[in-house]
Amino acid sequence: MVNLANLRPPHGWRVVVWDLAIVTLGVLIALVVQQWADESNADRRTREALAGIKDELASHYGTSVEWRVVEPCIVAQIDSLTARVLHSGSQLDPAPVESESDNFHFVLRMPSKPYPRSSWDTATSEGLVARLDRKLRIPLNSHYSQVEMLNEMSRLHDDDFLGLTSLGLPVPMDASTRYAMIHELQEIRGRVEWRDTLSGQTIDHIQKVQMLPAPSRRRTTPSGSAHSAIARLTICRCAPSPKR
Repeated sequence: MVNLANLRPPHGWRVVVWDLAIVTLGVLIALVVQQWADESNADRRTREALAGIKDELASHYGTSVEWRVVEPCIVAQIDSLTARVLHSGSQLDPAPVESESDNFHFVLRMPSKPYPRSSWDTATSEGLVARLDRKLRIPLNSHYSQVEMLNEMSRLHDDDFLGLTSLGLPVPMDASTRYAMIHELQEIRGRVEWRDTLSGQTIDHIQKVQMLPAPSRRRTTPSGSAHSAIARLTICRCAPSPKR
């Protein structure tokens, strides 16, 4: 039998221990370097995600401002259509049908721009949102929950846009038809007013997280003040003069 006690490395145990220490230290250094590289990469990706989210919030701000600008005009148009339905006789007095192209006709015009959220969704799926400061992460999570509500409202408004074109036709009127038209118009009016409230809250959210777009960008982006003024002229041209 081999006596293990007599086993001895050629250069002694001290050399073996030293070699093991060097290997262990090398592994630890490699792990630390890899961890540092991973953390640096995660920090870079988090900064990029936050920049994308900030761009999205700038778009949300402009769209919300635009909605608040034109909301009184939309309500005035709905009230005008409601009065037309109420005062029509046995046949609907057709509402004026506006058009911007051969395939784009409407009796009620509303903004329909969606609220982008791809940067937020990507950051969430990649686990980058969890790296944000809690004081920023919680308000942003609440904000994007509201964004989903606003996008759903936009989809409903698109459906309204298509359905209301029937008000431009001389539809035969009876009590049930008149009631159905008025009921639909009042539902739309309620959603328009609720969206106006949500738009105001969205602006407040962006202000609280200190991610307002720069003043120069507010003037020059498609949803900036100049564009909002154009939108108001376009949407309100057929409506009575609204008052806030």
